[in-house]
Amino acid sequence: VCRSVANSMLRRALGLTTVGVGGGAALAYQWAKEALGEDGLERLIKYDRVAIPAIVQYKWVEARCGKLSRLAPLLFPPVSEEEETARFAVLHERWAQPLFDIFMELGGFYYKSGQKIAANTSGVMPKLYIDLFQPFLDRIPPRPFAEIRAVVEEELGVPLGEVFSEFEEAPLGCASIGQTHRAVLRASGERVVVKVQNPKAEQTFRGDVFALKTVVDAFAPQASPAFDEIQKQFATEFDYRGECANAVEVRANLVRSGRFPNVLVPRMHAALCTRRLLVMEEIFPCVPLHHALDAQAALVARQRGVTKEEFLAAEKARVEAESREAASRGRLVRQLSHNTYERYIALQRVRAACWRGAARLYNWTIGVLTLGASRYDLAALSAEALIPINAASLVDELLSVTAHQVLIDGCFNADPHPGN
Repeated sequence: VCRSVANSMLRRALGLTTVGVGGGAALAYQWAKEALGEDGLERLIKYDRVAIPAIVQYKWVEARCGKLSRLAPLLFPPVSEEEETARFAVLHERWAQPLFDIFMELGGFYYKSGQKIAANTSGVMPKLYIDLFQPFLDRIPPRPFAEIRAVVEEELGVPLGEVFSEFEEAPLGCASIGQTHRAVLRASGERVVVKVQNPKAEQTFRGDVFALKTVVDAFAPQASPAFDEIQKQFATEFDYRGECANAVEVRANLVRSGRFPNVLVPRMHAALCTRRLLVMEEIFPCVPLHHALDAQAALVARQRGVTKEEFLAAEKARVEAESREAASRGRLVRQLSHNTYERYIALQRVRAACWRGAARLYNWTIGVLTLGASRYDLAALSAEALIPINAASLVDELLSVTAHQVLIDGCFNADPHPGN
């Protein structure tokens, strides 16, 4: 009888617990739905389905290799730094792609978060994440051109064709808030770049931040000030007129200084710039710096008979080894100076010119005698000539112009990632 009574009480307790948990979950869901809106809640749930398991697994490995091994070494034997790195590498392989996919699917604030990962603004992101998330910098899936046209015409108040004689439908680049298109002004024939804000960017961003902030306020209020700052920052990013004014000021400051003839800030067409539209001169022709450096690495690798990935891995290992060696001696790593680069570049140009001269002489003599059966391809020789970018000069210029903007002008680009 006692056992029967006990079992009955246990079933009732479990039933009441289940009802309590279920009721609490229902109330929590209703609260979240009212606070965040149905769309905001659905987006948050989608994100949490991927993010929460990833966070739990990362935190477990972090605790397992750190606090737990110190607090209970018998249960959790200490692991070496190499073993800890290997365990985290497994998690990177497991979660990088799912997180990339959910960021891409959700867009909005998650585009901006992906951008921060790709740019490694924190300085601590794993290389696998940095490489995988590069599309967030300027290769986010574009909005349909019909939506872009609608925004342009709404902002200008006239049909697109009245202002632009040409307007490329394929975007130059797509980022978290907007995308850019090449165009030609009808009035002057000038080539311009038009930056158009995505139609629902502001609404989606604000909804995502509000949803995350509401959850943070409820469960981790110590992090609320960070989200307050994010909301303040977003208030400025969705009005392109501020960006236009900043660009005009930075350009005027640098021109007035007369110190940076190699630094170009595009001229803004302020009369055509609105809250969701920027029109600026196109710097043409030009090659993005990271594309040029990538091509240079590929050429060096090809000349050494290895793949670009093998070359970059070897260079990274060499630089890290030199850094460790210098640190152990309390010294700085020796770097090539601007002048050393210039001398090497001059030498490479002379070398390339000599090879081309010798190839022309061969083609005009032996090549003619063999009726063209044995001739050098001069274009291929020019393409294979390694004339490196003066990296030291670039770094000097970038540091100088940034320091001038910050310390002298007080107006500067505070978000200089590759996409910008």
